[in-house]
Amino acid sequence: ACNAISVLAVTEENSSCIVECGGLKALLAVSGEFLHDVEAQKAVCDAVSWLSEGQTLIQLHATSSGCVERLLEILKTHGIDAMLVEKALTALESFCDNEECRPRFLEAGAAARVEEAMTTFPASEKIQELCQTLLSYVRPVKRMSN
Repeated sequence: ACNAISVLAVTEENSSCIVECGGLKALLAVSGEFLHDVEAQKAVCDAVSWLSEGQTLIQLHATSSGCVERLLEILKTHGIDAMLVEKALTALESFCDNEECRPRFLEAGAAARVEEAMTTFPASEKIQELCQTLLSYVRPVKRMSN
């Protein structure tokens, strides 16, 4: 079911319909029910990424629905599975570029979890890139003064 939602969510119109019909809520429920099933979590992360990417209203809905917390729980539970960590970080990135979502990201302690992923997978360029991007959203860049 999660993979089907991912496939359907490739258009903005479909994504909106999926969320309106409770698809995001269902994804979070599946994730909670099958927290230790790596393949189910990968599918949930993919679906969240597709639903949220570049769609402000869905990003806000995902954030207020507990999506950040669920993705962080996935990172905590499966922090040694590189593919799942990458998918969870990608899902976080899909809506954390929205400034209105960033406070929830910070409140949930996401920065610490992202830093943990960075240190766990130092050889993974993709994970390092995702972590740096996510951290750049929540940490101001220090500028050199003249």
